[in-house]
Amino acid sequence: MAKLSEKDTVFTAVITACLVLAVIFTSVFVIVEYDHEHIDAEGRHIPAGNNCLICLEIQIALRIIEAFGRLVVCLLLAGFIKYTAFFVKPQTFFFAKKPAELKVKFNC
Repeated sequence: MAKLSEKDTVFTAVITACLVLAVIFTSVFVIVEYDHEHIDAEGRHIPAGNNCLICLEIQIALRIIEAFGRLVVCLLLAGFIKYTAFFVKPQTFFFAKKPAELKVKFNC
């Protein structure tokens, strides 16, 4: 397996930290604004769910959190497949074993 250079490792760490911080701040926003006053674009109080700007932002934030969750699951699944496929030999599943592999004695 190829090793990453120090520059690539730092870049990967920075991108990972940015993604984690985005999810943390998004979660904090949803928690803080959970019980908010519903207002429209002009600043008037409206009933819940009727074009409330903060409700729309909360929906977007929840979608970001869901997308990050799906990304993590996909990365974990890809890593699992990559590292388990390294240990499993496909020929043991898809090809019939030869008599020599089964250690059959030919006493004819």
